[in-house]
Amino acid sequence: MRTALTALAAVLLAAAPLTAVSATADAPTTAPAASTTPNQGYSVPVGAITDLGALPMLGGLGNDFAHLLGQ
Repeated sequence: MRTALTALAAVLLAAAPLTAVSATADAPTTAPAASTTPNQGYSVPVGAITDLGALPMLGGLGNDFAHLLGQ
């Protein structure tokens, strides 16, 4: 049983580079999709929880003003 598993592993390892090469060769040559930046100040309402909107950004403004005032 062990020799059969060893032989199977050897065959699979030998075939792995061939499948990787053929997979990349068959890939389309289109440009990758542009990455989108997630909107950090918007939350999706779930269940009974309502939308917070820009509340996280407004909370950060308080920290910015405190830093500017030296507190």
